[in-house]
Amino acid sequence: MASLKRPPKGSFLKGIAAMFPYLAQFALTFSIVMIVLEIVVGIMLILGQKPRLTAWLYLLIMVFFTILTGYTHLTGYVPSGVNFFEFSKWGEYIASNMKVTDCGCFGDFLKLSPTTSFYKDCALMPVALILLFFSKKWHKIGVNAIGLAFSFGVNCLLLV
Repeated sequence: MASLKRPPKGSFLKGIAAMFPYLAQFALTFSIVMIVLEIVVGIMLILGQKPRLTAWLYLLIMVFFTILTGYTHLTGYVPSGVNFFEFSKWGEYIASNMKVTDCGCFGDFLKLSPTTSFYKDCALMPVALILLFFSKKWHKIGVNAIGLAFSFGVNCLLLV
């Protein structure tokens, strides 16, 4: 399995490797916050609420998940026992080298491989940029106050 615990000597990633064991305790909280954020941003996209904020949040989510699924896909090139950041030791792509076999994007409803999910994220990245650049031209559904109240209500329900 590709390891993040020990980056190669002289790597600029040496400083962040020590953070991973500490951050592991926040994994559940982070995953819940990400799920709620994805749902709220999706509702705000549909309703057209706070276009600039929504576009930026959508872009940040897409960048995060593109990097995450890209890393997962690339671990297929890393032989067992080799550090991910030792690029010279990478080999042929072998799907069984990937320790994550399903992105989990849609739960059990739709299974996507990390490779498919990475390509999906790459295809959605231009959409995120278009939404960001044209956020002033969005059409809004309903009155602002009703849309914001609905978004806030959904947010509260999801956090409970």
